[in-house]
Amino acid sequence: RRRTTGWVVMDEPVLTGDPHPAVWDLICLGTGLGETMLAGAAAKAGKTVLHLDPADTYGTGFGAFLESECGFGWSLPTRSPIDGVDDSPEICEATTSPASPTEHCISLPAHGFPVQRRTSIGTSTLFDPENAPSGSNRRQYSMDRSAPKLVIGADRFVRQLVVSGAHKYVEFRQLDATLVCWGPAGGGELELHDVPCSRASVFRDQTLSLAEKRNLMRVLKLCVRAAEARGQSVGSGDPDEMRGAIGAPGSEWRDTTHADQAVNQQAALETSDDDDVLVESALELFSSALHRLGLPLHSKASPAVRYALALIGGDDALASDGFSRLTTYLASLNKYGTDVGAALVPLYGTSEFPQAFARLAAVNGATYALRVGVAKVLCEASDDADADNKNKSVTAVVTVGGQKLRCRALVVSHDAWPWPATAQSTSPQCISRMTAVVDGVAVPEPNDARGKGGATALAVFPPGKNFGAKNESPSKAVTRVMQLSAATMSCPKGMRVLHGSVVSFDESGTAEGDLFGVLARLADTSCLRRHASGEASANENENKNETETETCEKATEKQDKPKTLWVSFHRDAVPMNCASTIESWSALPENVVTCPGPDGESDFAEVVAAVEAAHARLWGAGELFEEKKNVAETNAETTGEQGAGNAGDSDEDDMDALLRDLPGGIGK
Repeated sequence: RRRTTGWVVMDEPVLTGDPHPAVWDLICLGTGLGETMLAGAAAKAGKTVLHLDPADTYGTGFGAFLESECGFGWSLPTRSPIDGVDDSPEICEATTSPASPTEHCISLPAHGFPVQRRTSIGTSTLFDPENAPSGSNRRQYSMDRSAPKLVIGADRFVRQLVVSGAHKYVEFRQLDATLVCWGPAGGGELELHDVPCSRASVFRDQTLSLAEKRNLMRVLKLCVRAAEARGQSVGSGDPDEMRGAIGAPGSEWRDTTHADQAVNQQAALETSDDDDVLVESALELFSSALHRLGLPLHSKASPAVRYALALIGGDDALASDGFSRLTTYLASLNKYGTDVGAALVPLYGTSEFPQAFARLAAVNGATYALRVGVAKVLCEASDDADADNKNKSVTAVVTVGGQKLRCRALVVSHDAWPWPATAQSTSPQCISRMTAVVDGVAVPEPNDARGKGGATALAVFPPGKNFGAKNESPSKAVTRVMQLSAATMSCPKGMRVLHGSVVSFDESGTAEGDLFGVLARLADTSCLRRHASGEASANENENKNETETETCEKATEKQDKPKTLWVSFHRDAVPMNCASTIESWSALPENVVTCPGPDGESDFAEVVAAVEAAHARLWGAGELFEEKKNVAETNAETTGEQGAGNAGDSDEDDMDALLRDLPGGIGK
């Protein structure tokens, strides 16, 4: 079956008739993380799944950059390979579906591809004309478009990876170092400082007073009590090892006398031996709670805890959310071995996650077809003439090639659905993102990193400071920059890839304006030139580059920095949070859900929560992925014997696969 785009004729695979089912249990449109997780869950449950994507690569918003056609650097897939078909009379005629009188049509504006006004907004690219990666050398790089993202060892995303079996298709490295940009009170120089990640490093830290160290330990102790009350295990390191991570049994601040006592959960959360209270009220801010507990805002410990450990996004985070995140972080320490921290990074980037779940679905019988878009969705009309939602349920989709595919449920990327203007988020926020290639270490790495091909490091720039050369006002949100090396298969040896992001509240601004100054603090940008675009004249570009060069040369006077070879900036609209996403489904047919794109957080918590809610809406209560017992456990239960030993072996096998490459992990 052939379709004509504005510039090329392509074949669309036949997806009707034998051996395909007459009605698919689930059709997914878009291969983002949420869509692929739902496809994997449905396929594992024995449902027939058809997964379509108008793009020719996996991932949608969670995907990767593509090699640019100009011969150097990369570009964002800002348009579908089948865009423009609405202008073709042949295609318009082919996609005029034979809808019945009881069916209504909903047209998809970009045929399943994200609408451009919501993603890849205001893209700008700068490069070093003499050294920018070009030609086949670009194949040695893996460039995420949604980074920086971290996998926190004790969160629900890891659980879904392991229970589903998708972890078999992903490999990990740990986050080796975290640094926070901080300066002493009174206007001292802002510099990157290591975030204390062990008892020994806390005691060695010269920027924390003795009282701050004591208060930090006390706060962490309270969080550990809360974790233990909820049944979480915190720390598994050697009690006698001074380099054991914070949270290890036997550390100075962890009260092990309560280990065998049943502690009331609320009491564990709110009180300690000296009657400290973590959360005084439901509206208390996280920063205020830490200040009350002896970690004032001007202390390095406060931004380190808030933005590097709890990984909150801004100053407006509530104490309840902040301490919950901090507890999850502490519960993740040493989870996968005594030398492994709380945060993990996938090899080849976060774009591997959608591919892992897509592979899981395919192994379990799902059918995949890229470069196939959906022009229309057919819906059964509601019997209630007064109903707000006139479409009762989706019955079929019509591809761009004219194929009518019937389904019982439909999953679509949230950015691809034709939402009315009144249903869109009114938030002025955007996520500014940056991806850069530099020829050396920009964020300080551990001393032993060179022998391992480099390290993974995270630099945190707290809100309230003006880090940007172009920003006229301080940022209201935290800026995070992750540095990846050859150890994560993201770039060749000697090179580094920088991924940065910040939530911006300036609608009229640009990602370049939000993040260029942070890049200039980390790397030399004096050789960058703007990639020509149709939106600015050559003179405008030249003048802008002169200003940038002058700023960057001033920034590099104090120390040598690696040279920036290529950098791209873009913005994405901030997706709805989980609660708002679920609420938006009330305007959809009853068997349709939408999945949010990548948000501005450092983890995948919101996506997982939305996916679990979507699964419940489509198929009722129950786990997203059922945790299957092995044969030995089943036999033990049948005979009344305990299968704890076998269960432990099974869990360890899963972790071996998840952590096969982690230094010090149990897979070693």
